[in-house]
Amino acid sequence: MQDFKKPGNCHICGVYGSLTYEHVPPEKAFNNRKVFTIAGSELLKVIGLDQFPWDVVKNRSVKKIQKQNGIGFYTLCGKCNNNTGGWYGGGFVDFIEQGYLHINERGGYSKIVNGTTETIQFTNVYPLQFIKEIITMFFSVNSPQFSATHTDLKKFVLDKESKLNSTKYALYIALMKGTIVRYVGTAGILHVKPQSSIIRIVSEISTSPFGFVLEIDPKPDKILGGSNIIGLAKDYGYNDKTDIHLKIPVLESNTEYPLDYRTRQEVFLTYIQNKFAEIQKKP
Repeated sequence: MQDFKKPGNCHICGVYGSLTYEHVPPEKAFNNRKVFTIAGSELLKVIGLDQFPWDVVKNRSVKKIQKQNGIGFYTLCGKCNNNTGGWYGGGFVDFIEQGYLHINERGGYSKIVNGTTETIQFTNVYPLQFIKEIITMFFSVNSPQFSATHTDLKKFVLDKESKLNSTKYALYIALMKGTIVRYVGTAGILHVKPQSSIIRIVSEISTSPFGFVLEIDPKPDKILGGSNIIGLAKDYGYNDKTDIHLKIPVLESNTEYPLDYRTRQEVFLTYIQNKFAEIQKKP
């Protein structure tokens, strides 16, 4: 019997064997420092304790996992890890570096206002490689069943030359501020509207400088300011290098809740409103 140190099914190809550590985002995209992560089950322990999400890290009762060399997961077999990293990692890092350069040229995060839109000019980049690396990241934050369900996305990342021309997906991008790095596997989110409510099926990766939301069977009304970049997956080939400009909304991640982009001030205001409502209900 084979001895697998980190056994499991690869989240992309599905083959059972030893899983390798996949950095999300890639290590060279400034994801190589010591960090502490907290599982969602641990965060549930502090609900109702009048603590704000950005203060939870100070709570000794919450179990934290220390990762020495950046955030990642044992999710991919060696072949899928090496192939996707070699094919798409460099193209992804180009976008990340230019994103940080834009922030620095604007005077830092403090000069970029939540709820506004930034137009970023990306120079000499590989758009298709960028999209393929983002989709690869979403495989790692989801279970192996994600690959079995979305075989078109599986083919998209395993064949570096393939394009994706489908209305089944939307891929949104945002320039992220805030204090919480958030990874969310596929989830149903109730989107409340004035006249009706709909359920959106999404997966989210909110990191710096960019956050991404993958929506399955996207609804007509847009999220994240309508910054859907899935078209790059069909408009460019693997070796196509070009200049593009994107209008990217500025959002903040300050809680553990999916698609919650409130500022700290807005989170605090909601807290005060809820406390006031509790007081009013008391006899």
